[in-house]
Amino acid sequence: MSERVFLFLSDHHLVVHTWWRGVFSDAVTFDQGAEGRAQFERFLDETPPEGPVYLVVNLTEEEIRQEAVPRVLGANRTQLLARRAARLFRNTSFHQAISLGRSAVAKGQEEVLFTALTDPETVKGWVELLERRSLCLVGIWSLTLLHRQLFRHLPVASADALVITPVSLGLRQVYFRGAGGTHVSRFISLPDGQDPDSIVLFIHGEVAKIQGYLASLRVMAFGSKLEVFILCHGELLERLQERREEVSTYNCHPVDAVALGRKLGLSRFPPGMNLEPLFGQLLLKERIANHYAPAPLLRFHRSAVARLWIRVGSLLLLIGGMVGGALAFWQGREIGEELPQLSLAANQAQEALQAEFPDAWQQSQEGTGIVPAVVILDTLKGRAVTPETMLVVLGQVMSRHPDLWLDGLDWEVKATPPEPVGGSMGGQGDGRKGPSAPSRDQGERDPSAGKMGETGTSYQVTQFHGQVYPFSDDRREALGKVERFVRDLRARPEIHGVAPISLPFNLNDDAVITGGENAPLDRATFTLRIVMQVHHEIAP
Repeated sequence: MSERVFLFLSDHHLVVHTWWRGVFSDAVTFDQGAEGRAQFERFLDETPPEGPVYLVVNLTEEEIRQEAVPRVLGANRTQLLARRAARLFRNTSFHQAISLGRSAVAKGQEEVLFTALTDPETVKGWVELLERRSLCLVGIWSLTLLHRQLFRHLPVASADALVITPVSLGLRQVYFRGAGGTHVSRFISLPDGQDPDSIVLFIHGEVAKIQGYLASLRVMAFGSKLEVFILCHGELLERLQERREEVSTYNCHPVDAVALGRKLGLSRFPPGMNLEPLFGQLLLKERIANHYAPAPLLRFHRSAVARLWIRVGSLLLLIGGMVGGALAFWQGREIGEELPQLSLAANQAQEALQAEFPDAWQQSQEGTGIVPAVVILDTLKGRAVTPETMLVVLGQVMSRHPDLWLDGLDWEVKATPPEPVGGSMGGQGDGRKGPSAPSRDQGERDPSAGKMGETGTSYQVTQFHGQVYPFSDDRREALGKVERFVRDLRARPEIHGVAPISLPFNLNDDAVITGGENAPLDRATFTLRIVMQVHHEIAP
């Protein structure tokens, strides 16, 4: 945790405290005016702050007004409050608005506490010194408004109370009415060189004065008792506790500031009666939002916070990368230990396949690999009707004809049986009698058309392009192998018909003879048209 620098500005002095782990250093005081600011400038040059700077003002030129405004939301509310503040407080940029909740008197109204530093020059001179050195100003807070947060830590039984706090060179009196609504704030200078007994008498006299003032404003009824809470410690606390019974016009409640400071996390008070460090600890404890500093004055602090978060994010990414790298390393190590066994098993399987199918192994080595097959499979998976059944039948039949190799397939689906195309083999024609011709209005239609749950019939037409391999230049032998393959296909019940398109060697009048003078002699290619009738249920 870095050190923090607190500046407490009053009408006469600027008091500097350095905070470190709940302990405030002894005060360094500078007078108001040009000479005091010059001394403060030298102080900043000699001991530049290493942490953020908090400025707390305790000025008499601070105005507080409570007004009712219409209840609106969003940008309209922001504009409304800005216009009202500009009308109430002119020539100052140090102002703010605090919502006190709904108005108990006017319906649809909201009670808002408007506050401002009406003499901005008192603050600007000190702030400019901080800006010149690019110091991280966290914000500007009002000591009077900080009493609102301190009020919540007091043993207050009534909603109306007067809180008195010893500060630099005087006493700050703040009167609250309702739920922390500030009505009156007053600063009183203490005479120099007074002992605790004299200060007690002085406090009682000032309480009587402000009690009469509140009665004249009709804030409280004349003659009613006022609840007074006095924050103090040491001898002043003892004297107030001894003489509290002598007071008859108000109820006096001395509050131990040391105990309250410990509750807020303050380890040690600086010497003297000044309780301003208590408010500094309250700022750190409750992270109270900035009161008066405009956004341009906070740019250095916000940049520092952004850099901090970037560093934190980078550190988290680094830690995550290290953890991920360590896990990947251990996984790679485990895989590396398994690789020899996997490699041995793969080699054994490869040798077994090569020994079982030597010709197939040699042909696969000459091909382009398995990539085209994988691409075709992915394409087929995306279709509603696939040639899966056709491929299964062809694979089963081709397994009995190892000398026939597949070069390619052209596949399509029809709703009606196609017309016979091509020649015949062995006088068998198309080899299978088709169904009756469709009616004129049936036509070609989508095989998937129909009502939900009906059984449909489609015809899968495949152009089978193959070759006889190995080929010994005996085309009659190659033709016989193709004829046996066709007979086996026609014997399958799934096949509707098989017709040759081209054969290695055929003497029929309607046959297509392949080959020629310049044709290669080591290939015997053929093409068959295979029609399969498929019955399928239309998916609901």
